[in-house]
Amino acid sequence: MGAYVSLGECKSHYNKAVNCTYNFTSPDRDKHMVGGFGRHEVPTDPDVAGVGIVYAFIGVTSFALFLSILHVFWMISKMTPLKSRYPRNESEYRKSQRAGGLSVSVICEKLVMACSDQQVFTGGAYAITLRYWKGCEITAYHYNIISNMMILTCATHLMSVTIVRNYWRYPWLGLLRILIVTGLFIVTGIILSNQNAQTDTFIKLPFPTAIPPDNQIENLMFLPAACFQSNNSLLISTLGDSTKTPEQSKKTLIYSQPGNRIQGWNLFLIILFCYCAAFLVDVVRFFRRGIGKEPRGRRGDFAAKRLRFCAAPGRALKLVVKIFFCLYLLGGIGVSAAAVILSGLYINGLRAWAKNTGWLEVSEGGQSAEDDATSFGQLVPIFLCLLIVFSIAQTITEMNKRYSEKVYAEDGTVIYDPSTSKLMLPTPTPGKEGMHVAEGSATPGTPRFGGWPLPQQQQQQPSSHYFMNNGNHNHQGGSTPPIRPGPRPQQSPRPQQSPNPQQQSSTHSFMNVNHSPQVGTPQSHHHQSPNPQQSPHPHQSPNLQQQQPSNHFFINGNHSPPVGTPHHQTPNPHHQSPNPHHQSPNPQNNSRFLQSPRH
Repeated sequence: MGAYVSLGECKSHYNKAVNCTYNFTSPDRDKHMVGGFGRHEVPTDPDVAGVGIVYAFIGVTSFALFLSILHVFWMISKMTPLKSRYPRNESEYRKSQRAGGLSVSVICEKLVMACSDQQVFTGGAYAITLRYWKGCEITAYHYNIISNMMILTCATHLMSVTIVRNYWRYPWLGLLRILIVTGLFIVTGIILSNQNAQTDTFIKLPFPTAIPPDNQIENLMFLPAACFQSNNSLLISTLGDSTKTPEQSKKTLIYSQPGNRIQGWNLFLIILFCYCAAFLVDVVRFFRRGIGKEPRGRRGDFAAKRLRFCAAPGRALKLVVKIFFCLYLLGGIGVSAAAVILSGLYINGLRAWAKNTGWLEVSEGGQSAEDDATSFGQLVPIFLCLLIVFSIAQTITEMNKRYSEKVYAEDGTVIYDPSTSKLMLPTPTPGKEGMHVAEGSATPGTPRFGGWPLPQQQQQQPSSHYFMNNGNHNHQGGSTPPIRPGPRPQQSPRPQQSPNPQQQSSTHSFMNVNHSPQVGTPQSHHHQSPNPQQSPHPHQSPNLQQQQPSNHFFINGNHSPPVGTPHHQTPNPHHQSPNPHHQSPNPQNNSRFLQSPRH
């Protein structure tokens, strides 16, 4: 692709003549010239070095750094004994986090991601503008500011990749982000490496990158940057020079001098290394989560076979992983913090020096356009920073909405889903009633609630009765156990009914009604009922006990018609179940039933 800005590119592709002359020999400073401009005549560029642009850029990166530091220490506190303020059961804590409410880590991650997305477009705009429109006109002073802004962009992207756990929640979106960010890293490397040209430039002088002393007014930094550029891209050669020998590597990392001194080149190399490490960690995270989400899918299969150390780590390996993860978070945020601080100080120091030299063009009031933040080019990025405020409001609103839309059952309400045969049983929670799922069997055999079988005497009965709610219900037992003392209303005898063949295999559904226990039903789980064959009801014939087993559900107080009964038939108020043990309710007896706890 060639260099971003160079004398050869400007002449061959853009047909622009670049003035690389300077004159500092005249005793009269007012006659000094640099790039064909005298004092107070060098064009300003508020879209690059304007006070609004600079502080908006640094402010967004600093805000992302603050959130990242808060998130890192929050995550470390959850992996250390400081976590004692949370429930010891990690699964309960995670469920409470997913249930709703505000989460510090989620808010920090989303805001850091918003800052990264904003600077993706800002950094891309600088790179495209520098390559195609302003490459032949921009001065070395403005070029240095852009290169360090690109370092700030890379630092923000490193923060997002490091701390955001759901970076790959949407794989295609994550892949798009990675491709764009990787492209910005390559562009930043090209911009910085172009400052390493030394011998094949027009004026045979190195690129001026260091901030001159305050008393040094005559400096080549106001010459066009194309005067110091080579016609060829130097990214690969500069990377090779940086690690050619151990001494050169040390010189590059400490003094940022792979050849010529490049401001921020050492920071860029460290950020690039951390970015590659963070990408690998995110890939491991992506496949590691596949074990829980897709245990039989491709992700889960790959993680179980290739990443066995992540699938079922032992106690010692878990400790090693925790230590590595803490160091990984601290390292990524530490490198980003160093880049933000050093690049921010460099940009502000360079702007202050340029303002004091008197070379920049000023208005009639003596103010430079770069110090006026009211221009259109500076107000747009300033107001774009307000998008982060909308991201904060949107994140908090979504989390509160999920929390408020959580369904709570009323005291004692039981939700039954006939399609899945699952019962949503209420459990006590502070202030509100939560929901649990318990599975019940609708077929003859051993009924189960939440995985616990009923007592043995219940399993002897051929029918399964589910009585649910805060009312007094029972499960059919055998002969009459001792009844709690107390007055009992006199019951009228029911007419004897012959069994209906169409009612031998029926399902009756009731719920939310207060069914009283019947005579002959055990009062608690601890009562052992004898064989129900020994105590038939006096009004029922013995052959009723030989009928087919039936399943009874009591839901909403509506007695569902038996199988084979026409829907228009009015139910008999004295209807009696074919099961000989299903007798008339007794409001005074409290026997065993499924009941949610009261608060």
